[in-house]
Amino acid sequence: MNDSNNNFGVNLTSNTSQSNNTSNVNSIPITQQNEISHVNTKNFNSQVANSYNTQMNGTIVNDNISQPVVNSILVDNISSQQAEQSNQNLYNNISFQQNYMSNQVNDDDLLKAFIGNNYEKITTKSFNFAGFFLTSFYMFYRKMFLYALLVFIVNLVILNVIDQFIVTLVFNAIVGFTVNKIYLSYAKKKIDLIKVSNSQKSTEELKSLCTEKGGTSGIQVVIGLITEIVIAIIILFVMAMIGVGGALGNLFDLSNWNFIANNGGGTPGTGPSSTNGTILENVSINGYGCFGSKCNVTIISSNGNSEDYTLSINNSDFFNKLGDYKDYIKLNIYYNNKGNVKTIVGYKIFLKSNNEDISNISTENELRNKIGLYSLGMHTETLTLRKIGITGYGFADNESYIYTVYTFVDGKNIEYEMKYKNNNGSSNLVEGRKYSVTFEVSKGTFEYEYNIKSIN
Repeated sequence: MNDSNNNFGVNLTSNTSQSNNTSNVNSIPITQQNEISHVNTKNFNSQVANSYNTQMNGTIVNDNISQPVVNSILVDNISSQQAEQSNQNLYNNISFQQNYMSNQVNDDDLLKAFIGNNYEKITTKSFNFAGFFLTSFYMFYRKMFLYALLVFIVNLVILNVIDQFIVTLVFNAIVGFTVNKIYLSYAKKKIDLIKVSNSQKSTEELKSLCTEKGGTSGIQVVIGLITEIVIAIIILFVMAMIGVGGALGNLFDLSNWNFIANNGGGTPGTGPSSTNGTILENVSINGYGCFGSKCNVTIISSNGNSEDYTLSINNSDFFNKLGDYKDYIKLNIYYNNKGNVKTIVGYKIFLKSNNEDISNISTENELRNKIGLYSLGMHTETLTLRKIGITGYGFADNESYIYTVYTFVDGKNIEYEMKYKNNNGSSNLVEGRKYSVTFEVSKGTFEYEYNIKSIN
């Protein structure tokens, strides 16, 4: 047993090769191999401890230090590092939450800076009168360029293909009801992009950027108008090529772009140019469009057929207005046919009430006087109230108002729809009675308007 121990001691200090050591160990009984393993482990732990001593500020660890102590030191060191990392993660998490809450608190301020003028109206009102009346131009004004172009294109198609004012009115109303919501969604998306791209900036700097990117722009309205003109020309030209659209489309039909000389006699601008042509009686004007000195007119004949004509009459503005008075006048046209182009060279006008020839008149006011309609300006007349109409809301001069529509009849049994804004004392009116009405006739966007000033 002693000899074995001596051999064991020699093996521990010998510098012989690994193969010899292995050979010697294999020749040792199992119990002694376990002791060797224990000593090697102890030696390894001692080396680890000695290595760790260099990091312990001079603290000396005995060569006989046990494995649990070494493990405890290593675990303490790792735990300290993990604790430090956990503290850092906690700090980062708290900072993130604080920044997130700060951003949440500042969102309303950023939105207010982005919108600028009329912030309260845009965020609280369900209907935008500027959006209703101006549609795409209001969107250009608010820097929503792509939305504005989309609205313009839809409106252009409605006007040229459907050609119904009521459809246009409904579409404008839809824009009025939705434009605030669309703008708020647009603004919030822009603000999110600003915050992400400028995460290191202060709240005041973010507000400044929002003011710059948002707000309004008159320059964008001008750019938008030019863009709309270009798009309109392209779209109408394409529609004319494929045969879609009314008079606006016909305006861009290349086959009609030859300027035709006046073929008739008469005095230009004072009446019919000529009656030397094919007559078409009792027609009405359905639509027209002019390009320079040339006009294209859509004529509906008495049997309901629709055809397109070019117009060479100098007084074309007045002639085109005749379509608004088809209930009061009978219109005959004279035209020449050259190739596939029919050119109007003259016309005659007759009153439907007594068949009087009034072809010599040349202005709309003269025509209204002949018919018996009220001309522009103030009037006071005794009229019969036929119907009390709807009450609605309007917008003018940056102010909203309430109005009621009344239908009055004059002595010639001609009806007039009159609007009474912010009426006072008219709620007791009775249908069928006569009243003295003071009203103003003005030229509206689409037709003449009658605005009541007082009712007695």
